[in-house]
Amino acid sequence: MAPDLEQFARDQGDKVQVIGLGAQNSFTDAQEFLGDIGVESLTMLWDPTFTTWQSFGTRINSEMVLMSADLNAGTALFYGFGESERQQILDALPQLA
Repeated sequence: MAPDLEQFARDQGDKVQVIGLGAQNSFTDAQEFLGDIGVESLTMLWDPTFTTWQSFGTRINSEMVLMSADLNAGTALFYGFGESERQQILDALPQLA
């Protein structure tokens, strides 16, 4: 999922910025995980307290929310990143501008 999301971020970079919320294990473990799966360009916000997860209602890894640039509007959480989720993001972008 992460490599596909990274490619999506590159392809849609003029419209979206992808930020990963890391909270499990340690920061070093998270960095090693990203390196192991070949993700190099996504921004990761590290928060071992899970406060960011709680503020967005995130319960498990691979949940995502699409937020407006000012963080005042967003979509419901969705899980995974396949063609359906990719299209959900593209369809929601005009509503968040």
